[in-house]
Amino acid sequence: MTSPLFDLIHDTAERFLMDVSGQQNWVAFDQSGVSPGLIDNMRATGLCCAGLPEAQGGAGLSLLEMMKLVQLSGYHACPLPFSESLVGHWIAGLAKFDLPEDAILTFADDKDPTSLQLTNDGRATGVLRQVAFGDVATHVLCSAKDVNGEAVLLCIEVAALNDFIRTRPDLAKRPLVDFQPNSSFTKAAYPARKIAEDWDLRAVGALMRSFEMAGAMRRAVEMTVNYVKERKQFGRPVAKFQAVQHMLAIAAEHAAATETSAQSAALAVFGSNDMLLKIAASKAWASKSVKIVADACHQSHGAMGFTQEYHLHYFTRRLWAWREEFGSEFEWQRVIGDTALDAGSGALWDLVIGHPLGEANQPAGQ
Repeated sequence: MTSPLFDLIHDTAERFLMDVSGQQNWVAFDQSGVSPGLIDNMRATGLCCAGLPEAQGGAGLSLLEMMKLVQLSGYHACPLPFSESLVGHWIAGLAKFDLPEDAILTFADDKDPTSLQLTNDGRATGVLRQVAFGDVATHVLCSAKDVNGEAVLLCIEVAALNDFIRTRPDLAKRPLVDFQPNSSFTKAAYPARKIAEDWDLRAVGALMRSFEMAGAMRRAVEMTVNYVKERKQFGRPVAKFQAVQHMLAIAAEHAAATETSAQSAALAVFGSNDMLLKIAASKAWASKSVKIVADACHQSHGAMGFTQEYHLHYFTRRLWAWREEFGSEFEWQRVIGDTALDAGSGALWDLVIGHPLGEANQPAGQ
């Protein structure tokens, strides 16, 4: 059951994402990067602040409602940092960062939480690596260690970063930027809102990518099902062949399970160990499912599925890029295994059936 306000925001987001997606904008993005005009259009919608509480100028969406907008972005293969900015504003709101409404946010995939260190005078040293859409963002969220070794959440203005050390595209042609703070960096740091030790920002990023992957998988499967219904071979539709039906049924199962597991994680008690475990399961499943879904969709299309002109690759290339971001299936499977070992044999069954492992308060507006 959704609220009338969310239905309105959802419809607005869908119209916007449909407008900025499509062959023309996808090709332009692959060739020239993010369009400044489309960035301005995204700012004008105000959608990126929808996850903030009403007191902070947002719509007070729940975490699940916000992530459903992220899933829409994946479904439409949005060529903008829509998901990063939407989730980034929500994170910044939790940390009480005072940011302008039109700020374009992204955040770093902190594989190494010690890659950025704070000095005694509040400055930062180190390198931020592979920041998606770092070339168009106004602010970058990242984790760092202070002088006491405590994790803190930083919100760094791009103006306080040196010229890009290196920019390169990923499989989806998104710009990945390496940054280094310069001598003008003086922004104060705030303690990170933890989901679990050293997994705060990365876990939220993993949940975001899980929802995006769920959207892209659904779109790829839908495209494929429609194609095999229309395409005929040996006198009958390709969809009539049992082997094709079996392959697409498995792909549809993985796409549906990706969406379900992501929703389960978003509904968990915010900040609890149970939430971390469900995020781990969601991202591990989503990343593992990429090969199964992408292979089935491309193979069912035959030669058409491998052409540049056909739309399928815009979704599957993003799936392959997102598979490794904010933790691969192997990294999150290790988290699940470590959690099971820490729980011990007496609590293993509760872990399997989804009994909550911890409690925390839901943040304001969630």
